[in-house]
Amino acid sequence: MNNKLTASNTGITKKPNLIITFIAILLYHLKSFISSLLTDIFSLLIVIYNLLAKIFQLFTVNFKLLTVSCSLLIILSLSPLNSTAQGQFNNWCFGDSIMVTFNDGAPHYVESTGMYANLGATSVSDNNGNLMFYATGQNVWNKNHVRMENGEWMGGDAHTIVSAISIPYPDQEGKYILFINTNSVNPTKKSLGLSYSIIDMNLNAGLGKVLSKQNDLNTNSSIRCAVIKHKNNKDYWLTYVERYSNTHKTHLINEDGISINPITQNIGYYHPDNPWIANAFMKFSPDGKTFALLHNSPGNLLELYHFDNATGLFSDLLTIDNFDHPTSVEFSPNMQKLYVGQGLSDGDGSIFQLDISNWNETAIKNSKELITTTPNYLGSMQVGPDHKIYISIYDHLHLAVINQPNLDAASCDFILNAVSLNGRNPKYSLPIYNPSYLFAADFNFENGCAGTPIVFTLTNSEYITSVNWDFGDGESSTELQPSHTFTSPGTYDVQVEVTNNGTVYTDTRSIEIGSGISFTITPSSLECEGEDMQLSAPTGYSSYEWSNGGSSATTTVNSSGTYTCSINDNGGCISTESYDLTMNQPDNVTFQNPNAVCSGETAVELNGGLPTGGVYSGSHVSAGYFNAQAAGIG
Repeated sequence: MNNKLTASNTGITKKPNLIITFIAILLYHLKSFISSLLTDIFSLLIVIYNLLAKIFQLFTVNFKLLTVSCSLLIILSLSPLNSTAQGQFNNWCFGDSIMVTFNDGAPHYVESTGMYANLGATSVSDNNGNLMFYATGQNVWNKNHVRMENGEWMGGDAHTIVSAISIPYPDQEGKYILFINTNSVNPTKKSLGLSYSIIDMNLNAGLGKVLSKQNDLNTNSSIRCAVIKHKNNKDYWLTYVERYSNTHKTHLINEDGISINPITQNIGYYHPDNPWIANAFMKFSPDGKTFALLHNSPGNLLELYHFDNATGLFSDLLTIDNFDHPTSVEFSPNMQKLYVGQGLSDGDGSIFQLDISNWNETAIKNSKELITTTPNYLGSMQVGPDHKIYISIYDHLHLAVINQPNLDAASCDFILNAVSLNGRNPKYSLPIYNPSYLFAADFNFENGCAGTPIVFTLTNSEYITSVNWDFGDGESSTELQPSHTFTSPGTYDVQVEVTNNGTVYTDTRSIEIGSGISFTITPSSLECEGEDMQLSAPTGYSSYEWSNGGSSATTTVNSSGTYTCSINDNGGCISTESYDLTMNQPDNVTFQNPNAVCSGETAVELNGGLPTGGVYSGSHVSAGYFNAQAAGIG
């Protein structure tokens, strides 16, 4: 009986354990379902709120707007977006539910989103600047700020330095590859490292669907990665460093997908067993030829590499080690300057500029100049479609900006409160992009003057099959490097459209054309030939160049001739004027030799010289008389 009883008791004990396990599983899935449902409801409420706000704004507009003619409305509806580059990156979703757009020219806050991103995120628009989707490592949202179908539990988190970054799937129209980093195992992710998902925007009437997700690429990667276009302008490279090593892995991405056999190089700083070392950005230059890799404390250094975007190989390592907790990095659009942001242990931040035009470790280290300090911990730095660098600062309710990042530190023009975020916190976040978009149709020029030829140069002319320039004054060109002369001063919007491997890119830049100055050269009182006199130009300008070698506003001359003066008007325009000077010429004097005079005479009259009316002068001559006695015999 005891055996039966024991068996009976054992059986009774097993049943509650099974029930408890079943209930626990049920509660876990119920909790996940409720969490997902609440997230969707919250996203829907945001959409309704934004819609109501727009309707209210519509009804409160001055009634006079109703009188606008249909023709004006048609013109407005047909006006192109004021975008300075192709529109895929014109909408930025980041931070505490923030959306900023560049579609209307200057960036400005638009509306709240469904996102909360403490660090890196990504957002993608179409060529016309219409938002398509945005993502963190946790979720993907569509343009309506509602989570995309199958866009939950992506396997990452919102607290990774590069939590998500997206690229178009080569030769797969409407499809995108979303790379996700995670540094913690959680119920929705089985492993650490780097994974990828496939998004198809052709589905659900353009709202998209996540086709597959949590596809592991490398479970030993650090929490950051970077992408850049292949030299052929069609494929892509993805690179990262494995944790606790100096092993660089670089994958080729083409129409066949992501290569499973990456290029492997052991190069550069060896990561110690410290997770914070990777809590810093890595970025490619827009042309894909330079790579910047930061190492946070205890490394505290910047690595610069040359990158071959045809082979995927890194080389020519430079190490710049004079930083303190470096976290963010960005290239200037002309790729001659590098900006490094560091977040100090006391909570403040600072931004430095380095000149990387000379590939020399000592020269780059010595070029380091402080741009500014920031009131709170520094977040991300990102070049915008307008070629300016925008900066997020934790708990600071504006984006900062570097307006002229191509210029030296003293002239780059840092503004702390540049873009209002409508009272929202950007956290450490800005959207992360493939920087090649900035390079596709980028061009260089120097502001000039009316009447002076100006050369326009494409930053990248490889693989270009056609190019069209519109100079904004009614003139155009199809040359790769045209020279154009603006006949009138003013501001002109110069647009270039290039076709590269079948893809059309556009970029628009504003150019300032100066007028120079109009001036006259003024002489002092006229003198005789051989005597000094002055020619003067207006004062107050930066430089003067006279044809006789003078370099100030006034020059001294002593002979007749044509004199020119060139003036730099302080804005770079040089204006030149000339003056034809004819000085007084001395008369042709003739004089008869006087008869001999006696040495005792004191007043010998002088006469007979031509021209008449002249004045006699010389030793012992006074009032037309010569004193022979004073002169003596001779």
